[in-house]
Amino acid sequence: MPAKLAAFALFLGLLLTIHGAAMAQTVIPHFFAGTASIQGATVPDGTLVKAKSSSASADLGSAPVSAGRYVLQVSKPPAGEKIALFVGEHPVARQVEWVMGEVEMLDLDGGSIPPPAKKSKYSGKAFLDEKPAPDGALAQVFSSKSSKLLGETKVVSGAYSLEVGQPPEGEELIFKLDNLKAKTLSSWEPDNTVELDMDVRTYHTFTGTISRYGKPANGTVIAYGAVALASADIRDGRYTLRVRNPGDTKKVTISVTSKFLDFDAKTLISETPWVQGQITELDLSYDKYHSFSGSVTINGSPAPDGTSIFAYNFDGSQLGHATVSSGRYEMVLPFPTGSCPKCVTFLIETYNPSSFSDGWISWQEDGKSTLDLNHRRNEDILETVAAFEYFVANFNLDRYKSATMIEHTLVLVQMVLDSLQLLYIRQGNDPSGAQGAVEAYSTTDTWRSSMTPGEAYWIWSRIPRELDLSNGSKIWLEQGLNRIVW
Repeated sequence: MPAKLAAFALFLGLLLTIHGAAMAQTVIPHFFAGTASIQGATVPDGTLVKAKSSSASADLGSAPVSAGRYVLQVSKPPAGEKIALFVGEHPVARQVEWVMGEVEMLDLDGGSIPPPAKKSKYSGKAFLDEKPAPDGALAQVFSSKSSKLLGETKVVSGAYSLEVGQPPEGEELIFKLDNLKAKTLSSWEPDNTVELDMDVRTYHTFTGTISRYGKPANGTVIAYGAVALASADIRDGRYTLRVRNPGDTKKVTISVTSKFLDFDAKTLISETPWVQGQITELDLSYDKYHSFSGSVTINGSPAPDGTSIFAYNFDGSQLGHATVSSGRYEMVLPFPTGSCPKCVTFLIETYNPSSFSDGWISWQEDGKSTLDLNHRRNEDILETVAAFEYFVANFNLDRYKSATMIEHTLVLVQMVLDSLQLLYIRQGNDPSGAQGAVEAYSTTDTWRSSMTPGEAYWIWSRIPRELDLSNGSKIWLEQGLNRIVW
């Protein structure tokens, strides 16, 4: 059909539509007719041309496109508003004044401006450090990567309600309260209504276990930046520490202290990152050790594989155990508590090494020492196990003529009884020339009850130690055989 003829037919159709509308109602619509396209391209048949009020509060009419053309009658919009026209969902750039009964030829091209952004509604309670947020606090929603502001409102009575625009593709929603990031994170769906509480924490929470030498610790855990930021009690080896903002460094150092410890404070972790609102599970320990290793020889030859090496503290409690392999040992020892802190001694099987003069080594935190252990046995003067059994059964040393022989017999005691720490020997005369019977005790109380003033006593001790006497005085025992006169 020629273009002029088509326009005439369209105009005739409009006249007939106007006549029908005038007969049916007292408010005659505003009529539009013309071509419909989107960014210059003709739209498919059936695409709706729509009219809305400029505020989009009222639908004013719609008509389908046929052969690239439309005829649309538009109802009167609310007072003070214009007509907004759409081709499909694409708005037309120009808004039009409504005129009753007007017939207007208007070609429409949608998409010259983007369609209106879709929005979703979010609402819920707003919390700041687990308490209702104050009225007037600014609740905002941003895209997670590009930080685009998608909506904001003020908190009222501890709650918020706002419309949230669509974030860029692939991004989620981040909620903030007075520019503090909430734990809340949500995906976005168009035209959705979501109930979602906004929970903001101004601190970083560290929580977990604290152990010392593999056992639950007690005391106080402290977080520092430039100054102390937080502290909390350690209860049954667990702690929860809420650390406020450390400032520009955004780094936190965590230490532990306790009146029961052998140090004032111990740093557990240095300059760990601080993140507002984050909860970090962090198990800590202050298991400080001293590592010892070296060769093990007996009479100048490498000790056999499997030979046991023991380490003890000053009070005789075992700190560690290792076995010899290829003539060497390795042992990692915890802090040696007791009456002589940091004192460590070693035994090869049950023999004291002769490789260090006083029998004691100083333990150092995070120490690493090479310590060769050597023991010299004089097999010619060691008695047989039968002699030892005789000694235990009879406590009779009348065939020994000197303290030296007593010492070597006690070596057998030491060899067979690993747990023996002290042995008390009572003899009426000086053992250096004794011929009489000898009594021996392995407990202090039994020995004290048998003491007679003026008599000589010999005490064998596995390690150097201080010993309380029944008269209130104290004596120092060297490692090995000691002689006293009561």
